[in-house]
Amino acid sequence: MEPQIRKFRFQFRDHINWEYRLGGLIPSWDNYVDSVNSVSRPAQMGPLWLHAEQVSGMPMAHSLWATDPPSSSFPACIAVKCAMTQSPRAGEFYLRSVREACMLNGLNISKPELLLRLARTLATVDPVFDYGQFERDFGSVNGQNLFRQDWQAARVRDINRFPTLLMKHNDNTIRLSGYKPFTSLAMALTYLVPGMQSKTITENIDDYRAYWNGLTEREEKEFYAESLAQAAR
Repeated sequence: MEPQIRKFRFQFRDHINWEYRLGGLIPSWDNYVDSVNSVSRPAQMGPLWLHAEQVSGMPMAHSLWATDPPSSSFPACIAVKCAMTQSPRAGEFYLRSVREACMLNGLNISKPELLLRLARTLATVDPVFDYGQFERDFGSVNGQNLFRQDWQAARVRDINRFPTLLMKHNDNTIRLSGYKPFTSLAMALTYLVPGMQSKTITENIDDYRAYWNGLTEREEKEFYAESLAQAAR
């Protein structure tokens, strides 16, 4: 859902504040059961990812679940929270790098050494990011507590499907769960805040690519989708 979310955030960037919360989908495979998708062991996740790739158009390294499946999503969630506590920019960059490592490159993101390597890479492009602090947080109870707060908040709100988006304005909240097109996100926001106007779509893909520090082919197509539809009409 990154193509839709990125476009949504870009177009409404002057009007919204965006925050990530980590839900921790798979504590371990010992007791994990997804009755909706009939998944209880890693090998069963591969076909689910293949289907998600076909539906979304985003590349997903589904062979990961046969070759070197992550044993848990918790280590990656803890690592992302440790990056986020330093700055929103660092957290955003690190979260994307973890997603790309897993879903594009088929790497096992439950391995601490990989998560630390990604943090070292972040330190080379963000001079403010403190790798030493990240390593200390990641290896201590502090990092676990950062993630535990998000994990508990999701359960208090009975959120067990990802992604789940909560849009809040004043005392009103709209909740969207599961894969949604861009139009659904935009409609929900304008319903919550009548009269909300997004930025005009431009044709400059270079600006959009620079804003997000890189795009997949599917994300580029989502950027052009609205202007292409207007041209067709």
